[in-house]
Amino acid sequence: MSAKSGKGTGKDGGDEHDEDAVDTSIIKRLDRDLRVAAKTMSEEEARYLVDAYYTMQDNRKRSENQERQASANKEPCTVITWLAQNNRMLEEAIKVTLDIYTGNHPVGVWAKSTYGIGPVIAAGMLAHIDIRKAETVGHIWRYAGIDPTSSWLGKEKSAKLVKEFLDDRPPTESDVYAIAAQVQRNPTNLLKMATLDSVMTYQDVSRQLSVRHPEKLFITGEDRFLGYSLRCGARTALVGLGAICCDLQSDLIRANAEGNSARFLELSDLVDRLAESIFVQPMEGYIRRLLWALCHLGVIPFEASNDPWGPQLPTEEFDNLGRTLDALAVNRRPLASPAAAAPAFQPSARHADS
Repeated sequence: MSAKSGKGTGKDGGDEHDEDAVDTSIIKRLDRDLRVAAKTMSEEEARYLVDAYYTMQDNRKRSENQERQASANKEPCTVITWLAQNNRMLEEAIKVTLDIYTGNHPVGVWAKSTYGIGPVIAAGMLAHIDIRKAETVGHIWRYAGIDPTSSWLGKEKSAKLVKEFLDDRPPTESDVYAIAAQVQRNPTNLLKMATLDSVMTYQDVSRQLSVRHPEKLFITGEDRFLGYSLRCGARTALVGLGAICCDLQSDLIRANAEGNSARFLELSDLVDRLAESIFVQPMEGYIRRLLWALCHLGVIPFEASNDPWGPQLPTEEFDNLGRTLDALAVNRRPLASPAAAAPAFQPSARHADS
């Protein structure tokens, strides 16, 4: 196929069939409304369809391999053949849809004129690359993971680097920028700072972000002072506390955004009280405490509230959580304490109906 046609002659995903070998009968199955919808798909829809295409392609290959092996063994495979044919039909239908989508974008038409790029790869690039954020081609290289100047350190190497750099002292905003420069990362992408042990660090970082990068969305990760962190400039939150009593916290964020001071202060006190019963020493026990809270709220049974990797917690904490939830006036299911004699807090007979 020539470049003039606007379609590439390459193959998406290393597939064995020609990128341009689209079954034209599939096009007839797309009615006019669907063809119009394909032209105006959102980036989210296109991303999903690209992922669905490769999923369908893997399924088709898998079923064709089964069909080939069954035929070689002279075994019946009528149903597998039917499955392979339908997988191919869905795969081709998605490709046609993405062809329409990319054909409605000048960049998509240009991309498909490049040898080796067809509708699926072109749609993937259109849907995933925000050219407004890519000032140079190097930004796209790094996004694709092929920037030769950048290396992925991993969790262990990153932790070692930070420990060597800070020498066990609390990090400052300047430290964040210095470490980012050393590993060739952009410090402005650091939008979430989990600093449970340092209010000062949060204050420093939030102030610098608000001054240097007011256009950035500042996301707080502070469970123990969620309300105050919103007052410091955060506009939304990504917190473990969000696993329970979600309405309480969303109302707090909404009150802050609307400038409802009285309501904000009231809710802030309630959220702080909830956090003070979850995020305490040992800090690693917060997962079990959250599960216990969900158990009290009737979301999960008691049998599902065990954290096998977390520390064991005293029975009193289970009761304290129930009293805290009662004080917050949230709907919950009254439960008895877990048996003190059960070190792993396995459910006793009285929890069988939980």
